Amino acid sequence: MFQIAYEYPDQWPESGPLKIKAQLQGEIQIAPTDALREANHYITLYMGVLLGADDPVLVWGDTPKWRFTCYLHMPHLGRVASVGTIDVDASSGEVIPPPSKIIQQMQDQARDLASRLSS
Repeated sequence: MFQIAYEYPDQWPESGPLKIKAQLQGEIQIAPTDALREANHYITLYMGVLLGADDPVLVWGDTPKWRFTCYLHMPHLGRVASVGTIDVDASSGEVIPPPSKIIQQMQDQARDLASRLSS
């Protein structure tokens, strides 16, 4: 199972409720399991071996993408906490690399959590 999120391009109105009329139509070439494999491969190579992706959400917009929550996993503790997200293009299957600043923030957060939890 996966969720679908729609990226709404307009701003919230100055007053009153937001009225949305949306219809989704298109083809998604990449299955969430394949996108997950690519995300985890990227995470292992460029972010850290204790990090992993899970929980696919199809983000529908100009370029549909699979968004995965990136978790810190600790030996003997399992999944500890979310440290961010990573996206995979739902048409090509290629990871959309996060900016280096975001990667550094995710690594710092994971390192801080891991140091607090390890003996």
